[in-house]
Amino acid sequence: MIDYHSAVIKKRMSEYLMSSDFDPYFERLHLNNAGLWAMGLIAPLTIVGFPLAKAAWKKILAGDGRTKRLRKRYARLAERGEVIFTYVVVANSTLKYQEDSNAPVLVVGNFDDGKSDLEIMKLRDKFADAALGLSSEPGESDLVKLLGDLDYTFKKRRIIPRKHTGGIDVTAFDLQVTGEYLPTRKL
Repeated sequence: MIDYHSAVIKKRMSEYLMSSDFDPYFERLHLNNAGLWAMGLIAPLTIVGFPLAKAAWKKILAGDGRTKRLRKRYARLAERGEVIFTYVVVANSTLKYQEDSNAPVLVVGNFDDGKSDLEIMKLRDKFADAALGLSSEPGESDLVKLLGDLDYTFKKRRIIPRKHTGGIDVTAFDLQVTGEYLPTRKL
C-alpha cells in the first residue's frame, strides 16, 4: 500500500517541482545570495547578530541560496528522489498556531518502505527530549549533541546511532514545511 501511495506522491512531487508553479515557493523558501551575504557580513555588527550571521553562513556554505544551481537540484530531486514517510520530532511553533506559515521541522524516518514506522513513532519523544536538551538518560549525550543543533540547514541528514533506536536504521532530517500544503493549514 505504501508503494502505491509513494508512487502517486512522487509523480505529483516531480511534476510540481519541475513546474513554474513552484517558483514562488522556491523564492519564499530561499533567500537570494546577496541577502545571505549581507546578513552574514552585517549581522555580527549588531547586538543580536551572531546567531543570524551563523545561520547565514551555514546557508551560504551549504549552497542554500536562491540560485539557478539550487533550482536545478530541486529538478534532480524531482527526477531521482526517493519518497519516504517521516515523523515530526520538533517543529517551529508557528506551524502549530499560524495558518499557512512556513517554518522548519526536525523529522525522523528511514528507507525501509515503512517496515519500521511504528517503532520510529514510539521513539519520537526520546528524540524530541534529546533535540531540546531535556534528556536526562545517561549515555545519551551523543544523541543530544547530534540532534541539538536545531538551525535549519537544507539537505541536512543525521544518522542516529542504532544504540538509541533499538537496532533499526533511523535518520533525522531538516525539512522546511509550507503550511498551505498541510491538509488542516496547521500542523
